[in-house]
Amino acid sequence: MIFNSTSDCVSKFDFIYANKLEQITKTKELTCKEEIRDLAQSSFISHLSTLLLKLRRNSRSGIDIIGKYAYQTLECLFEILDTNKSSCVYEEGLMAISAIVTATCSKDNYIEVFNPDTFNKLVTVYVQAGLSSVNEGVINATCLLVGNLFYFLSKKIPEL
Repeated sequence: MIFNSTSDCVSKFDFIYANKLEQITKTKELTCKEEIRDLAQSSFISHLSTLLLKLRRNSRSGIDIIGKYAYQTLECLFEILDTNKSSCVYEEGLMAISAIVTATCSKDNYIEVFNPDTFNKLVTVYVQAGLSSVNEGVINATCLLVGNLFYFLSKKIPEL
């Protein structure tokens, strides 16, 4: 639905995006088997990545929605990565952060998401853990994130 939608549907994505962030947050409170919680978190995070990439390719209103939720999304993902070390959740979390970088750093639109503290935490905690992982998916997601950071933010990194 997301990739095949028309630009007139973008306004509905604001509601969907906010709802997806809320669902991700609520999964931390699930009282079920850990594997089920991990599956729910990784699925919702994956949906968020898809939304980010779709909105980026859409009209100005898509970019506005990204800007509205970008920092909140980053905070939400950091909280999940801090509390859940499951490889499927970690992989999807890193992929979603990579999608944030891609969605907020187009040549026509730049949305400031990282400050020096969040960028430092991203690199020293999450990228380091991802590169130290023994899970191939987590390592691949980390490499994609590092590539996107370099590609989109290489001129900004010294300022961060």
